[in-house]
Amino acid sequence: DRYQGGAYRTLEDGILTYDSLYDPGVFDGSFVQMPGQIDPDPGELLVVEWRLKVDDLVGWSQYDPALAVKSDEAWVMGLGFGVEQVLSVFEEGVSAAIKPGVFHSYVLRSPDMRTYELFIDGQLALQGVFVHRAGKSYVGWGDAVQGGASLHHWDYFRFGVVVPEPGSVALLGAVIACCGRRRA
Repeated sequence: DRYQGGAYRTLEDGILTYDSLYDPGVFDGSFVQMPGQIDPDPGELLVVEWRLKVDDLVGWSQYDPALAVKSDEAWVMGLGFGVEQVLSVFEEGVSAAIKPGVFHSYVLRSPDMRTYELFIDGQLALQGVFVHRAGKSYVGWGDAVQGGASLHHWDYFRFGVVVPEPGSVALLGAVIACCGRRRA
């Protein structure tokens, strides 16, 4: 039956692969509700890091794998990933081109759950805003669009609130980048 079940998931050499090409109605991912634990306090940063490669995308949508972050006060941001672009789901015309067929390392930073910066492969690629929507706080990622199907690979995904020392935000980015395993 169409629109039944999840993506075909495999885990090989530490890479989680989602394959939903068999059915554009698949919606499959990870969703973590964490009320009171995601929003940074003044002087802190929410940092979300992942490494992702999108091999194929079919269907009506411009993206299928996605990431979303929602605050305790119901402010949300979302990113969708295509083969050649990353786009802000809730903002009109906010997107960045990416090289197809390779893994990209992403770092999302937000000091206030109202604004964010997205770094792709160490370069600032997007600056955007959260929008207000009803619901509880969460972090979600995976195969996200019913009507779109994809083959995509996640090398790692992690998030948390950090307390950068004054003047060390650049150093924080370097430390975070060094902590992740690199694969070709």
